[in-house]
Amino acid sequence: MSAQEARPGETVAAGADVVDGAPTGATRSCGTCTLCCKLFDIRALNKPQLEWCKHCAIGQGCRIYEQRPDECREFNCAWLMDESIGEEWKPSRSRMVLTSEGGVIGVHVDPSRPDAWRKDPYHAQIRAWASRAAQTGEGRVIVWEGANAIVLLPRGDKSLGKVPADHQIAFRSLRDPVGNAVLDAVVVAPGDPGWTDAASLTGRSDKDVADAHLSRGLAAAAQGDHVRAVAEFSQATAKDAKLFAAHDARALSLMQLGRIDEAIEDSQRAAELAPSDAGVLNNRALILCAAGRHVDGMAVFETALGLDPNNARAYFNRGMARGRAGDAAGARADVGRALELDDRYLAARAERGVLNFSSAMFAEAAADFEHAARLDPNGPWQLWRYVAQLRAGGSNVPLPAGRATGPWPAHLAAMFRGEIDAAKAIAAAPPGDRDGAFFAGEFHLLRGDRDSAAANFRRVVAEGNNWSYAYDCALAELRRLGAPALS
Repeated sequence: MSAQEARPGETVAAGADVVDGAPTGATRSCGTCTLCCKLFDIRALNKPQLEWCKHCAIGQGCRIYEQRPDECREFNCAWLMDESIGEEWKPSRSRMVLTSEGGVIGVHVDPSRPDAWRKDPYHAQIRAWASRAAQTGEGRVIVWEGANAIVLLPRGDKSLGKVPADHQIAFRSLRDPVGNAVLDAVVVAPGDPGWTDAASLTGRSDKDVADAHLSRGLAAAAQGDHVRAVAEFSQATAKDAKLFAAHDARALSLMQLGRIDEAIEDSQRAAELAPSDAGVLNNRALILCAAGRHVDGMAVFETALGLDPNNARAYFNRGMARGRAGDAAGARADVGRALELDDRYLAARAERGVLNFSSAMFAEAAADFEHAARLDPNGPWQLWRYVAQLRAGGSNVPLPAGRATGPWPAHLAAMFRGEIDAAKAIAAAPPGDRDGAFFAGEFHLLRGDRDSAAANFRRVVAEGNNWSYAYDCALAELRRLGAPALS
């Protein structure tokens, strides 16, 4: 880890040698010290920061020493490698792990002893390091009390509080009121103007540069910019070819861009690098199913759920894949299991509503959509609930209020109120709207116009977005009408 950015939740090579083990080039050995196995996260083992590694025999060593990940093999704390650091700094004694990289000294304090760094002889030494850095203008000192960062600056300590896992600490030069240059430190998030500067700082390790690009890619993907996300993930893998999280995330973005063969290749690489990561396998299974390799995808889902039987997301994704393959009963069972594990899982609630709607279980669908609407009041679920209740034979069903903007704007509500016809409602749809034709079909169907309903449902199917809710329900309605899916 380069403490130049010093993200507390970033992946840090956190390793523990077996008792009396010593890394190459070191004259000291870990002995019974295992503190780094608690303080840092380990990407390959999916181990969070500030939690003991499940493979650590606390106070003894690593139970999987011969099979430990490369990031564990490559990590050495500063006490191991620098004999000028006194014996009192051995982590098992000081309750701190020192890192030194890119001109930054990181003091990582055991959260069970957060005041350890404020006691002598440690406090005096830390202050001496900070003073020397201030005098030479080189080097930085950051103290980590758990996830809380304190930067020791020439003009005083600056507490930055808890630094989120995908954020960075960047140093910058400011001018005081009389024009003198003063050093400052700030927390920057992916997409912030300061992030680019932080990502281009010299002296950083390849792993830290890779993590910076990974974070930027994740931010781009969250904004729906998968082209930029793929570019960032590619930069990450160029710096760290073993960064499985970047391969995994790039695979998902490639799938969104329709580059399915490349997505499969990336997901395979991620699975090779992290074969015991249930999340990686879940994503690979989803991609395989999206590519039409249903049998292969189901096998990978089984492996993922074997690794993590309580993974609600894996049950949900397998349920979606089963539904798209025509296994409605299996899909409902999987999505139902996801909801048992997390009853506030909005996507699973909506998916079950769609499965029930497609199976003509309209009352059950309406209940699911009503629940989804409570979880997401600004989403489309009240309109889905309205149609499902009418299809269940309800009367005097309250119509949701239309909105001037949003995914289900006022024109659809106006159509159901009879204020405008379906053709005008579809014409008024915003760019990118794919579901207006489905609701126009339901509008006609509820009024007994089967031919117009079928025409609109076929329009939805013709667009070919077979992972959309409207697509599934339009196909189901065409089957119930006995009408062909395509004219």
